Amino acid sequence: MKKHILFCFLLLILNLFVQSQISVGVTGGTNYSTISLKSEIFTNYPFPSRDSMNGQRDGDFAPMLSAFGGLVIEIKITNAFSIKSNLLFISKGWKEKVYQFRYSSNFNPYIRALDSLETKEVYRLNYFELPLHFTFSAPIKKTELLIGVGPYVAYAISGNYTSKIINDNSYTYNTIVDSVSFINFRKEASSNSNYKGNHIDYGASITLGLKFRTGFYFESGYKMGLKDVILNRFYSTSNRNKVGYFAVGYYLFQSKKS
Repeated sequence: MKKHILFCFLLLILNLFVQSQISVGVTGGTNYSTISLKSEIFTNYPFPSRDSMNGQRDGDFAPMLSAFGGLVIEIKITNAFSIKSNLLFISKGWKEKVYQFRYSSNFNPYIRALDSLETKEVYRLNYFELPLHFTFSAPIKKTELLIGVGPYVAYAISGNYTSKIINDNSYTYNTIVDSVSFINFRKEASSNSNYKGNHIDYGASITLGLKFRTGFYFESGYKMGLKDVILNRFYSTSNRNKVGYFAVGYYLFQSKKS
């Protein structure tokens, strides 16, 4: 009985693909990404590289602007429903600013006891990403309004963070640390990395777009990660990617139903 059900299901899927038509194209755009953390974490949690600090501290997270590009494929099932996927190279990340610190005089000979510091860090992670959107369309004159929802999965291939610490002692501004370090995605420890990242990122996304008969389309959307980005930085606090994006695409080969 189970074999018959599976066979009927495979026949149904095969029939859908036979009746459907496929469009293939290219896409690219910009994304505005950050991380699912609040600024209170700077005062509620110590950081591995800042345990020797004492006194007050405050900070905030800020989004980072980056880009993406890749291929798009659309399988048209009916006039009003299609399945769309991409193979993208995409950069995600965030910015941090931490300030209003007081250090002990023995922490660093170049920093006095009541000096305040401003720390700026930028985290960038590069992924290959595969989103899958179940897309519904509605005709509007010579265009189509597209609304899609679905999951995505991404594989991290590299990552780094830049750190810049500026000493403000009310007389001069001196850069104390200005460096670039790598985020380690391997199981074994790395000597040139303080932080370990997750190779896999996955989550859900929603899109809203407009498609023209010429093959061009515009699309905006939002992606919410469901897996932590950094494993050893925020003391088991959830830290997940959040990405808003805008894309422009063009179908090089377009189905007749489009």
